[in-house]
Amino acid sequence: MGPNFRSGAILYWTGAVVLIVFGSVGIFSIGAPLLLTGIAMLAVGRWRRNPAAAWPALVGVWLLVLGYVLVAPLTCTSSAVPATVSGRPPKVVSGTG
Repeated sequence: MGPNFRSGAILYWTGAVVLIVFGSVGIFSIGAPLLLTGIAMLAVGRWRRNPAAAWPALVGVWLLVLGYVLVAPLTCTSSAVPATVSGRPPKVVSGTG
């Protein structure tokens, strides 16, 4: 555990904190994946020297983000249509979008 180990540990923890800070600042745009990555880095920081323990957690965060981006709809639209008694076509009452 020489000076290289200490500088690597400082770089790791600093990177995790920087990701959390930038993720918190930009949470409504690109910040969520950065925040989640920083939190995952803090969670697996104890096992950072063991790739078999650390990498699955970090890759899992990015697979979650990728899965969400691929599956979630880009827009949300909805409309309400009243029931009609007469033979006229229904009129759209409200809509979001």
